[in-house]
Amino acid sequence: MFPYFEIFGKTVGSYAMASVAGMAVCVLVACRMGRSYKIAFEDILLKMVYIGIGLIVGGHALYGVTHLPRLWELLTHLPDYTFKDAISVVVTCFGGMVFYGGFLGGMAGFALNVRKEQGEQKRVLWDIFAVVIPLFHTFGRIGCFLGGCCYGKESSWGFIVYNNTLQPEINGVVRIPVQLIEAACNFCIFLFLFILFKKNMQRGKLLFYYMLIYPVARFILEFFRGDAIRGFLWGLSTSQWISILLFLVGLYQLLWKSGKAQDVFRIKKTE
Repeated sequence: MFPYFEIFGKTVGSYAMASVAGMAVCVLVACRMGRSYKIAFEDILLKMVYIGIGLIVGGHALYGVTHLPRLWELLTHLPDYTFKDAISVVVTCFGGMVFYGGFLGGMAGFALNVRKEQGEQKRVLWDIFAVVIPLFHTFGRIGCFLGGCCYGKESSWGFIVYNNTLQPEINGVVRIPVQLIEAACNFCIFLFLFILFKKNMQRGKLLFYYMLIYPVARFILEFFRGDAIRGFLWGLSTSQWISILLFLVGLYQLLWKSGKAQDVFRIKKTE
């Protein structure tokens, strides 16, 4: 829709603007959540830096995975490429970002930062992380909509994009605004997790609730995506397979590891 904005005579990408705005809001919300637990602003800011680095590295890495055939072709025919062409292929293959890669990378960066925390403080920090994930993702998907990436399928309803130089294939075509639908889903998830946090419910488990809810929404929304560069295996996209894995991890952590599943089996065995 609006891939670029002019600010003080300089061109700024709308996705970058949305991401910066999302990070700023997440810092404010995280600070508000951590105030009752005496978590300093500087600590929150440092954790966001760790998350940001992991997000960038992981997001680009998983985007590269979706281009494995092209990367494999480059490696197997490397002598046929000039140095400039080879660099161009690598930049293209790793130039974009995939959310799940960013999520896993951000989680790794956060885990690295809080590894020395103990007890209740550590559980609170992980809950804060779980709450701000969908909030940041809300801004990210709005940025996707403005920039024209991650677009939906052609449809009889939706939005028509004009003059998008980054994604010219979407111009003049009515498409499902799947980015805005996902943004709305993420904001609802954020509100749900935020309410649980404020009510001091399910302490230390909010990340696993996120893993149960968002992957289901993402799995469904993937069927309405129109962009082809997402990687496919056995009819499902890369993100759909990751959604299945994350859902199973969340289910395991909430039911089996917490002892609820074992209790059910014990009851049945006793009967």
